[in-house]
Formats: sequence, structure tokens, C-alpha cells
Amino acid sequence: MKKTQFGQAEINLLLNELDLTEINLDWIILLIAKTGIRYGEALAITPADFDFEKGLLTINKAWFDEGFRPLKTPASARTVEIDGEIAEQFGRLLQDKPSDMPVFTQDRMAAVNGRLRAHCKKAKVPIAYVYSLRHALYQQQN
Repeated sequence: MKKTQFGQAEINLLLNELDLTEINLDWIILLIAKTGIRYGEALAITPADFDFEKGLLTINKAWFDEGFRPLKTPASARTVEIDGEIAEQFGRLLQDKPSDMPVFTQDRMAAVNGRLRAHCKKAKVPIAYVYSLRHALYQQQN
């Protein structure tokens, strides 16, 4: 079976299809594709986790079964860089949001994967899933 390539060119085509006018499932897709964070980590992001001036996002918790939980291991806690475009977009969208509340509604991964599948078809790229987006970023870095 031939391994499907999902690299930077495919990610760029996919990201061009996202609707980023308001916080929705597309923002989770964008954040995972650009940072490589895990799905549960993305759901746990709060406005307080962003340092917009430095372009950093602190990953210090995850969302499991309707609540914040510690990360899998203490070593999973980290700070990831976000590019200026993401910092600007999230900064604008989150300026009036409570700093300790999750940015995203707690959607099931199946809903995000369904949205991602539809975008992949529209962008005419191989079908990707949330998990594969995370790993596509790591393949690009190595």
C-alpha cells in the first residue's frame, strides 16, 4: 500500500480553505496544523495561554471528559512558537474572552475530522485527520 504524503504543500492548500471569520472547528485545525499540539491540548487552550507579544503558546493542560486535566507526563508541558499571523488572529478574536475559559467548544474529534475531511476534498489534497496533521508538521521539521 502506498503511503499518502501530506506535506507542507498540502497543508498550505488545506489552510487556504479554512473559514477563520469566527472561532469554529477550523481554528482547531489551524492551530494543530501550525503547532503540532495534540487535540486534547488544543481543546484546553485558554486566552491566558497565549503570549501574543512573544509569539508563544503555553501547553500546560489537556481537556478530557468535560474538564481540564494534567498532561500525560510532566515532560509534555512546553511552550510552542506561534507565527505572527496566528498571534494577530487569535489576539483579535480573544480580546474580550475570559482568560481562564477554553477558547474552543468541546467538540468531539469526529466532528473536527469530518470538517477536516470536507476541507481536504475541497482543496483536492489527500484526506487528513487531526492526528496526521500533527505528524505532518513533525515530518516537515525533521
